[in-house]
Amino acid sequence: FAKNGISKSKTGGPMAVEPQKGSEIVLDAAELDEAMGVGVVITQEDIENAVKDEIARCRDDILAKRYRFNKGPLLGKVMGRLRFAIGEDVRKIIDAEILDILGPMTEDDTRKPAKK
Repeated sequence: FAKNGISKSKTGGPMAVEPQKGSEIVLDAAELDEAMGVGVVITQEDIENAVKDEIARCRDDILAKRYRFNKGPLLGKVMGRLRFAIGEDVRKIIDAEILDILGPMTEDDTRKPAKK
């Protein structure tokens, strides 16, 4: 990614580290732009398609748990696919898709679960 002091983290983004004394940091502007998402355009349709794909994989779990389904891992999977998407937009689409699948909350959905 760069010479003497900049490396890629596990997620592919740049991670600054202390350069060695007397060394010069040299960045590749094109690689830096790519790592930071410069010019990346993620459309509403891209988000909707990614959400639908991920929901299809866990549809049975959603139907079983209904509104107690943990959406966090689902959000994480979609954000992993669309690294530069706005999380708020993704969450809204996930909420809308789950509402389409389950319909409005029922009285049973609002009750506290029984202790085991």
